[in-house]
Amino acid sequence: MLNAQLTESWGEPNKEFALTTCDGWGYKSPPFRELLPTNPLRPMRGWFLIVCLLCWNSNVRADALNEFPSAAANSTPVPWAIESLTKDNAVQAAAFPGGDDVVSVPEDDLSGAAPEALDPPKRAERVSVSTVETSAEPEIDLRPPDFPLDGLWNEVEPSWLNEMIDDHILLWQNVTDSMTTVPRGGTDFGITTLGIKFDLTGNHGPIWLAGYFGWNFLSGPSTAAVPAQTYDLGVELNYSKQLNELWGMCLTVSPLFATDFANNSSDGFRLTAGGLFTFQADDVTRLVAGLSYLDRPDLPFLPIAGLRWAVTDNVEMDILVPTPKLAWRFDQNEDREAWLYTAGEVGGGSWAVERENQLNDRMGYRDLRWVCGVESRQVSGSRRVLEAGYVFDRKISFQRGPGDERPGSTFVVRWGRLY
Repeated sequence: MLNAQLTESWGEPNKEFALTTCDGWGYKSPPFRELLPTNPLRPMRGWFLIVCLLCWNSNVRADALNEFPSAAANSTPVPWAIESLTKDNAVQAAAFPGGDDVVSVPEDDLSGAAPEALDPPKRAERVSVSTVETSAEPEIDLRPPDFPLDGLWNEVEPSWLNEMIDDHILLWQNVTDSMTTVPRGGTDFGITTLGIKFDLTGNHGPIWLAGYFGWNFLSGPSTAAVPAQTYDLGVELNYSKQLNELWGMCLTVSPLFATDFANNSSDGFRLTAGGLFTFQADDVTRLVAGLSYLDRPDLPFLPIAGLRWAVTDNVEMDILVPTPKLAWRFDQNEDREAWLYTAGEVGGGSWAVERENQLNDRMGYRDLRWVCGVESRQVSGSRRVLEAGYVFDRKISFQRGPGDERPGSTFVVRWGRLY
C-alpha cells in the first residue's frame, strides 16, 4: 500500500510537490517496524506499485485520446485541468492533453482567454454528407423592366436578360411610352401621339400586366371630315420566358378601345395579340419567327421573321421583317449602355370615328419609317430613345365610306422609352 503526501509552500513563486513513501504496512513507528519480519523484497514493493500505477495511468490517457480524437489532433495547447493558485495568485498551472508535464503559466497570459478556451475538449460531431447543402444555380430573372421609384434612385431594380427585352419589343405595341410627332408639313395629313404606359402588377415575371393610354392629335385629311382627336385605352398581358438554353418565347394579348368617343359602338373595340419564338443558333446568332395580329381593316397582321446577329461586342445587326436595325455601342458604364442606331419600322393605328351625317366608320393610318437615333439601355431594363427619320408610303383608309388618301412623305420625331 502506498500513501502520498502533497506539501505546498505558499511562500515560493512555484508549487512544490513532495512524495514521501512508507513501508508496505503504512506505519512509521520504529519500534513497530522492528517487530515486523524481515523481507528482502519489501523495499521493492513500493516501486512495483508505482510502476503499476504509471501503466494504469497510460492506459487511461490512451482511452481519453480515443474518446476525444480532435483533442489529439489539435496542436494548440488548451488547458483543461487547472491546479490551485498560489497565495499571491501569481501563477497558474495548466496540464495539456497528450503530455505528462505540468507547466506553470503566468496568470496574466490566461486572464484574457475566453471561458470556452478553458473547457475540456468536446467530442467531434459527425457531419452527414447528405445534409450538406450545395448552392443552387441562379434562376434567370425575367421580371419586367421599370424605373426606380422616386427617392429610391440608389436602388437598382432587377432586369431581364438583354436578349429577352430586345425580343419582346419586336411584337407590335399599340401605344409606347413616348411622344411621337409626324407633322403635316406640305402634305394633307399629320398626327401627333402622346402615349403613357404603366405597369399594373409590379415586377413579377415572367407574366406581367400593363396599362396604356394614347392621345392622338390629327391634322387632316382634306378628303374626309374626321375628329381632331382620337384615343387609345387598353391593357396588355405579356408573357416572356427562356424555355431552355436554346429556345425562348414571348407572347402578348391586348384588348383596347380605340375611338374618338363620338363613335362608341363596337367599332372601337379591338383585340390585338402576338407571339414569337427565338432559337439560339450559336453564340452570336439568334433566329426569330412570329406574328402580330393587329385587328385592323387596313393591316390585319404583321409577320416577324429573320435573324439577330451580334457582329462584335459593340455592333449588333437585326436582319428582320418588319424591323431591320443596325446598332453601334459607343459608351458603357455600370448604369447604362449608349447605342447609336438606324432602323426601319411600320407606324400608324386604327380608330372608330364619327364622320359627317353621323356615319360610324373605322379609320386606319399606316406608314413606313426609316429613323436614326440614340438609345440608352438602362440597368432597370428600359430603353430610352430619341430618334428622327423619314416617313414614306403613307396611306389613310376608311372601312365604310369614301375618303381613302395617300399623303406625301414627311418626317418623324420620337422621344420616350420602349420595353
